[in-house]
Amino acid sequence: MRRNDVRILVVDDDKKVADLLVSQLEALSYSAKAVYDSSEALERLARDEFQVLITDVVMPGMSGIDLLELSKKANDKLIVILISGYATIETGVKALKKGAVDYLAKPYRLEELETTLRTSLESTYGPLEP
Repeated sequence: MRRNDVRILVVDDDKKVADLLVSQLEALSYSAKAVYDSSEALERLARDEFQVLITDVVMPGMSGIDLLELSKKANDKLIVILISGYATIETGVKALKKGAVDYLAKPYRLEELETTLRTSLESTYGPLEP
């Protein structure tokens, strides 16, 4: 699989944070789109094919943990990474038990996110080409 074939959906109620992450992912040659709430994320996931979901945990309405659970039921191959400014061990454990591949604290290091992405994609889809 080529990096630019990997479709990533970024979900964060803070538009600036979501848009910045999309820019960072695109700079790494991934195809990324941002939405700003969980309901919109569920609609996009139902309508379009994504390999990766990166979501904030604390959002109005549906939490990132709930979004993780619903999205994994619909697509068990979906790679889900949670990011939170309010990271706790309990929430991290819960996220991993529900199928997240990683749980990162904000501010995250882009290198750490890229390593998680690459490792998860390669274990699911095989080697990544540039």
